[in-house]
Amino acid sequence: MEKILFNNFVRWQCSNSIEEITKKYANQYPKLNFDRIKQTLEQKIQDLSLSALIQDIHNWKKNKNNNSVNNEEEYREYNELFLTFKKKYPLLFRKINKLKNNFCDYTCTILDHIVKDQNNLLGEFEQPNIQAKELLNLKYDKGDTHNGGKSVVILEFSDKKLVYKPHSLSNE
Repeated sequence: MEKILFNNFVRWQCSNSIEEITKKYANQYPKLNFDRIKQTLEQKIQDLSLSALIQDIHNWKKNKNNNSVNNEEEYREYNELFLTFKKKYPLLFRKINKLKNNFCDYTCTILDHIVKDQNNLLGEFEQPNIQAKELLNLKYDKGDTHNGGKSVVILEFSDKKLVYKPHSLSNE
């Protein structure tokens, strides 16, 4: 996972989204790495926001009295001022909210499908470790995105990986 730039801003935008998923599914998925899911969402928010954040920090640097010792100090100072950012970029915030909602809805759909289809998965693969309680990780964005940010997700169980496709396989 890449280092998150503007981490205060990104974490502020990500807050509560994954915590709700964790509360809802932690008992069914005791081995699932919810932190990796959160990191994925943080990376998506950063990717969407980065160019606006960079432009904004350059504008901020031009307009302030330069008392900072170095760029790292300026960055830390700016990273504490992100609350003013929302007023400047309302369209970006709408896009971030849509991204968060789509990502969380899709994650819940995947987790619900695993539980719902657990008996079929056990019958098809004849592996006792392909069940909700054995799911370790979700790896997102393994293909093109469609229909509100849905893409192929790799489901990693303790000794097997499955590909989750967000559409019917009847035509494949």
